[in-house]
Amino acid sequence: MWPLLLSVLIMLSETDRLAARLHMETGAALAGQGLLAQARSAFSRALDLNPDEHYAVLGLARVSALSGSIPLASYWYGTFMERVPGDYRAPLELGLLLLEQPDSILRCGELIRLALELEPSRSDAQMALARLLLWEGDTTGAETTLELVVNGDSPHRVQAGMLLATQYFNAGKNALARDVLSQHPFREEPSAAWLAARTHLAEGDYMRAMDCINRCLSLSPPGDLAASVGEVLDSLAREGLFIPH
Repeated sequence: MWPLLLSVLIMLSETDRLAARLHMETGAALAGQGLLAQARSAFSRALDLNPDEHYAVLGLARVSALSGSIPLASYWYGTFMERVPGDYRAPLELGLLLLEQPDSILRCGELIRLALELEPSRSDAQMALARLLLWEGDTTGAETTLELVVNGDSPHRVQAGMLLATQYFNAGKNALARDVLSQHPFREEPSAAWLAARTHLAEGDYMRAMDCINRCLSLSPPGDLAASVGEVLDSLAREGLFIPH
């Protein structure tokens, strides 16, 4: 009898684990669609069925963050870090969440640096470190970190390049900004062409600025960027520096 009862308990436990995983995956899909209340319910149900479904905890943290509840998100992220201390995602995501809170900068720094320590080669962690360094006022360190991402092969390369070029532009390092923006794949980005145009405008080089502006308009669909470019063209036309065709 006991072997039979034990096998039934094991079978039920396995059923709960599979059901918990299904609820966890459903929660992730719902969160991706912005259905946060339903996602929270699915993640909670996953934990009810299997308290060891740790990634449901991460799901609850993310849903709480998306809902704007920083204390609740911090609780769930902290719980996940206790359960899965080797996973870089919780310290990274919580660090980025706290980066928006000026009074949490020290804790934010600890978390982001922990994430990078766990996964030194992850470009999303490197991007977070660059943002942290900029917040801390270490522009040189931020630029060095962004250069690592730009010179690598990651989905964050364009984002890093634009941020690095913007930093250079704001510091008056226009040639360095253009060096970044001239690389592939930035030449295909409307915002990169617009930033390159602004570096030329800052130097009074209107001919090269117009080349960049035309490339920007050819790449950019109608929208806020095209409207901003149009305003600059109107200003240049009023000053006699641009003759509309």
